[in-house]
Amino acid sequence: MNIKEFGDLLESLGAIGFGANLAGGKIYWTDKEGKVVAHAESKAILSWAATNNSAMWAFAIGQFQDAGVPLIKPADATAEYISNINDEQAEEYAAKVALEASAEFLYRASNGANGLYLAVYNFKAESIELSAEDHRRKRNSSINYIVQMIGNLAEILSNKKRTDEAISLMKHFSDALNQQIAIVLKDDDLKEEATKLQRSIAAWVNMLPDNRKDVLAFMKQAASKWNRMK
Repeated sequence: MNIKEFGDLLESLGAIGFGANLAGGKIYWTDKEGKVVAHAESKAILSWAATNNSAMWAFAIGQFQDAGVPLIKPADATAEYISNINDEQAEEYAAKVALEASAEFLYRASNGANGLYLAVYNFKAESIELSAEDHRRKRNSSINYIVQMIGNLAEILSNKKRTDEAISLMKHFSDALNQQIAIVLKDDDLKEEATKLQRSIAAWVNMLPDNRKDVLAFMKQAASKWNRMK
């Protein structure tokens, strides 16, 4: 079963979001009410970055190693980092490794435009109760996603030649925030701040390209604010 077929299976269960305890090797999927509809064990394979079309094998990511995240190291990996690779190619790399590791499914855990490919084991289409720690982790995951997206936008906008690309991604990010506000963000303070961020993004788009440095400064302030909300 490929990623699309697994996605169709999750959709048939009503799943529209996910949460994970990577260090614990656990992942779960939730419906629009936030109820868990399926859960499984997971092992990280490959991380792909949209900002520079590059990928890194999970075994080479220091944060994963330090946290004890279950990982799969490809037997034929000749390098830790892969440059000039698009998302479809990254999926092919990850699918090959997942197959060799006898995974039930391959899942792409999206973080904005970026993706972390996970091997899925012991998949169960059933509900479980989330702990207080799970909820805290999910909150921090939402915050980290927003901080990372702002950081990605700032990285792209720092190159004047990529201003048009940054504007396009800002609009995409604003659309993604709609889903975050409607479905993912359950805490009122996060919903309010995400709505404010949407308004800020609209203002940043209108300020470009003439006020690029000012927008970069505003982005830095926004990222700092969201980091303090953990």
